[in-house]
Order: sequence, then structure tokens, then C-alpha cells
Amino acid sequence: MISIDYLILTQMMVFEFLRKPMVMILINTAVLEVQSIHDQFQAFFNDKKYELTFNGQIIYLEHYLNDVYDPQLRRIYIEDTDIDDEIFIFQTAEQNEETYIYNSSESAPETYLGNNSESLSAIDFKVFVPIGMTYDETIMRARIDKYRMSGFNYHIVEL
Repeated sequence: MISIDYLILTQMMVFEFLRKPMVMILINTAVLEVQSIHDQFQAFFNDKKYELTFNGQIIYLEHYLNDVYDPQLRRIYIEDTDIDDEIFIFQTAEQNEETYIYNSSESAPETYLGNNSESLSAIDFKVFVPIGMTYDETIMRARIDKYRMSGFNYHIVEL
């Protein structure tokens, strides 16, 4: 973004015969508020430009959280949770591979049957935060929610 020095600009815009000290002080006083508003807008623009560099990818989310909460040591990290292989039971007309359910006496791996609604509450990733770090969990959740992809669930874990 273009940076404008309004004090130099006003000096260039005023006719040479009007560049007396009292006139320039009066004009510069009027322009100082415009300069202040421009500086505030410049800071706002830079903040939004910085926020737009991040998205829901894990590496960017880690970078953002470390910039906000732990800029020196950068100890916050994110890991995906293990996704168990889901077992589907099909009807024979669908001609898919067969799924066997065993008795407990056959010592086969346990198979759990569940509803789709149970899998919606599964955790997709975990945010690991060091124990000694001070942070407000609700504000951290708001910052994570701003960038995480819709439908992904997470859990904050203190190490």
C-alpha cells in the first residue's frame, strides 16, 4: 500500500507566496488528523493482509497459533488423529466384500457397530499446547475456528 507523508504533500501543494510559518502551522494542524486516520488505516490494512495469509491447513494454523501465543519457542503443534478403518455391513444384493462378526470365544479383533451420528463427534485433529503457557481457551478456540475447515472437530491438549 502507498504510504503518504501529508506534511510534505501540503508543503508541495501550497503556493510559494503562502508558505509563511503561521499559515503552514495552521495547514499542518488541519492535516495531522488526516495523517492519523491514514496511519490507522495502514495498520488495519497490514493486519488484514497478515490474516489473509493463513488458511485451514495444519502448517499455516500452527504458524498462526505460534505467532500469537508462543512467538519465541514455537512449541504449539497440531497432529491428526488416527482414523480407524470403518467396517460396513452390506446386503448380499450389493455384492461387496463380506464382513464377518465373530464370537468372543473365537479371539478375533473386536468389531463395534455404531450409528453415523457417533462418528460426527470424532476428533479430527488435536492442538498440543505446553503446560506453562498462559492463554485463554475460549479466545484460542475462536482463533482456531476462524481458520479450521468446516466439519472438522478438534481438541486442545496441554502437554
